[in-house]
Amino acid sequence: MRTKVRDKYRCHMCMLTPYSGPKTSVHTHLNYLVIVSPPLTANATSASATIRNFASRNVGASGTEVTKVTVFDLENKFVAHSEAFTEGVRDVFSQWGNTYVLSNDGKLSCLQEKPTATKLDMLYRRGYYVLALDIAKTQQMSKESVAHIHRQYGDHLYAKPDYDAAMQQYLQTIGYVQPSYVIRKVLSGNHHILCCGTLTLA
Repeated sequence: MRTKVRDKYRCHMCMLTPYSGPKTSVHTHLNYLVIVSPPLTANATSASATIRNFASRNVGASGTEVTKVTVFDLENKFVAHSEAFTEGVRDVFSQWGNTYVLSNDGKLSCLQEKPTATKLDMLYRRGYYVLALDIAKTQQMSKESVAHIHRQYGDHLYAKPDYDAAMQQYLQTIGYVQPSYVIRKVLSGNHHILCCGTLTLA
């Protein structure tokens, strides 16, 4: 039996929506819900983004039947992982802190969760700062770590530029980020009026 390790959060992240489609099986692992869908025909016009991506990445795979496995993070309400299996899925089970998918051809795939820091970095790159803050809360991260996320969120908004929204995020960093950092950001853009909130509370 061959074992292949995959990382959850590798494929994509999107907000959780009600899953009303057909299901072959449903499994649970920690705060995750794993759903196996019936075989779907791979094509570029499929309603499933996972199937469309599979068809685009695998030239000549159009028309192939694939089984989709979707992992939902119920605590933070988003899709943590979604993948297409060409050989079908015989079983899904949890063991040793991981989720395993056994294909009909005997191949065993291990879905392994990435460290929180890695997940947050991926969210930052995609601009999902609100989700990053939600994860920080459920993971009970330190106030300093949460302030670091607010600072990055503020920098992201500042660059858009959305100065009012950026200032709201910077205000959440008081006590953990030097006020001079925020003041320099504001003054560099000549948005002096926005300094008041930080200067008053610093």
